[in-house]
Amino acid sequence: MEFPGDINVFDAVDFETAVPRITGRTTVELLVQARPTGRIADHYRLAMGGSALLEAKPVLSSIFPDPKLDGFLMVYQFWCKDVAIRRNMTTSKWMDCLTLINSNTVGITDLDGNPIDGEELKRLLSKELLQHRAAIRHAVVIGPDQRMALEIQAMPASEAVLTSKPAFVG
Repeated sequence: MEFPGDINVFDAVDFETAVPRITGRTTVELLVQARPTGRIADHYRLAMGGSALLEAKPVLSSIFPDPKLDGFLMVYQFWCKDVAIRRNMTTSKWMDCLTLINSNTVGITDLDGNPIDGEELKRLLSKELLQHRAAIRHAVVIGPDQRMALEIQAMPASEAVLTSKPAFVG
């Protein structure tokens, strides 16, 4: 099949809320706004979908740069369909890791997968977490196999710092 292949045209009112029409464990569909002439020159968005519960387990010290955190994993579970990629971008908003930990949105385990009591961890790490802030976001990227992939990106700064610096907003 040659590019652009089959093109489906839908009403513009569905642009912001449309979900992918393809099914699978994880799906992404590119939606574009076209002018009446057929020229694609306005907005685009990536609609995410899928039936798989995804999980990332980074070592906490890879997010918060502190070797004292080497023995902990941050367990982050999410549905692909809940990932909100921003209009005209390939990334989601930044999410503050300290907020995710304090709200129990993510779990913390030791390296063997045994859960760590949240309150105990907060007391244990309070000084380190207050000194070292971090944020994560989702990004749709092109992988080494030249196919689209969803990755989680992290930066060693709070969400507030990242969103106040124009270079990091996009």
